[in-house]
Amino acid sequence: ADKNEGTIDGYHCWAEFFADGRWVPVDISEAWKNPKLADYYFGHNPANRFELTKGRDLVVDPEPASGPINFLVYPLLEMNGEVVKPETTFTFRRTGA
Repeated sequence: ADKNEGTIDGYHCWAEFFADGRWVPVDISEAWKNPKLADYYFGHNPANRFELTKGRDLVVDPEPASGPINFLVYPLLEMNGEVVKPETTFTFRRTGA
């Protein structure tokens, strides 16, 4: 949260549980890194997060030759039935900063 632009080296996962008729987000790894914000990360997600996929075993048509998609963060590319790993770079820039 201290930068207005930069590169994103990887992705981050958090969990949710269902209670009192709603899904509640929890992020134990962020709470562990920032103990002063532990209560915040139990029930809140920061505004700068967005969801790429939800669930597992995503269904697409046609089905990939490489099998079921567990989760989709990086591009899935197949050529002639073979998986090709494209080069990827992810960056961010805050708008209005």
